[in-house]
Amino acid sequence: MLNISSKTYSLILYLVCCTMNGKKADPAMLSGLDADDLMEQAEVHSLAAVIAEALGSALNDRSLFSEAQARAWEEKRNQTIRTNMLFNAERQNVLALLENNKVWHMPLKGYIISNYYPNPLLRRCSDVDVLFDPEKAELVRDLMNANGYKTEDFNGNDEDIYFKQPVYNFEMHRALVDNKQEVWYDYYKNVKQDRLERVEGKEYEYRFNDNDFYVYFVVHAVKHIRYSGTGLRTLVDLYVCINKSNIDFAYIEGEFKKLGVYDEEQLMRKLSVKLFSESALNGQVKLTQEEADLLDRMIISGVYGTEDLYIENNFKKISGDKEGSSKLKYAMYRLFPPAELYRKTYPFFYKHKAARPFLVFVRGFDIITKRRKNLINEINLVKKM
Repeated sequence: MLNISSKTYSLILYLVCCTMNGKKADPAMLSGLDADDLMEQAEVHSLAAVIAEALGSALNDRSLFSEAQARAWEEKRNQTIRTNMLFNAERQNVLALLENNKVWHMPLKGYIISNYYPNPLLRRCSDVDVLFDPEKAELVRDLMNANGYKTEDFNGNDEDIYFKQPVYNFEMHRALVDNKQEVWYDYYKNVKQDRLERVEGKEYEYRFNDNDFYVYFVVHAVKHIRYSGTGLRTLVDLYVCINKSNIDFAYIEGEFKKLGVYDEEQLMRKLSVKLFSESALNGQVKLTQEEADLLDRMIISGVYGTEDLYIENNFKKISGDKEGSSKLKYAMYRLFPPAELYRKTYPFFYKHKAARPFLVFVRGFDIITKRRKNLINEINLVKKM
């Protein structure tokens, strides 16, 4: 694990805390910073614009930043703002397209969370997630294609992906969670009827109330933590949600117990408050060992997690312990996975049971030709467990 007391990550957490509380960085807290490393790690967690906001006039201090470094920070901030403005305009176009063609829909995740930030344009947008009526999937594909979007993925899975130049990436979700997570799937199976409310002035656009949005946000975050990990921005998102929205904590805690994520949410919430509330501006934050371990994992993960963490978490889930027999159990599981696991990657074999004996050869060919390095890395990691 990384040492979270490193200067760079201590500064990242301090600078994010400044922005969350409407403050600029105290120059005394910036002494000895490594400007290039700060930028690199901020980018790993998609927090460069948030941090640039906190740096403010400190960027003019040539004992801290060279002229080129200062320009780079300012450009990151401005670039994020420009990209977000482009996405905001295009999002409205796509939502209007769905509304006008009578397709019920709901914007998800980042679009909602950004509105809780002190400046919504500082939360970097790289794609737009929209839940929509799965029965209208083909109509939506035709509408997106007619409006300049290329279909990147459309095969009956949980989401369809569309892209248009220069930066527009839309993930159109047919369901909120896949059926591999049975409890979560059952909870959200009839989400439109059970948990959504219509947006005022719209016929086909829906939304969660603040409580149910936060519940879904946490479920999504926990999914990533359990699989390949998730980064610091998730903690920032969680913090702004609990501080800027109207949450009934008795209600959400009851829902988290139903969904099996109560302990994980409690840990994330306590950690985010310790790191980003105004009391943390002095840079002195005391964490429990459990909180420090979670923060370490999130630092390592970056925004989208890592392959190594995915393998480690998957091994623990499948094997249950670290004895040799468990490694054999893991190997057999990877060689002959349950059908649900290849529903997305090999839909033909998922749909045609008679052809499944041949899947082992197809997967083997794909691994040798496309994912050999990944396989070697996985074998080496499992050997060490």
